[in-house]
Amino acid sequence: MREIDAVKLIRKAIRGQKTMPVDVMVSRENEFNRRKTTPTIERQIVQEGIVLYG
Repeated sequence: MREIDAVKLIRKAIRGQKTMPVDVMVSRENEFNRRKTTPTIERQIVQEGIVLYG
């Protein structure tokens, strides 16, 4: 599944359930791991974000 399609599905699934604004970001694990060590949003997510999957 393309990342954009996954974002659309997630946003649709949580549309009526979220109680605060959320940013939905979908990335392949290898791409996320590659980018998390450079000054990117992925690094900020590692430092400050909340993981919602297991």
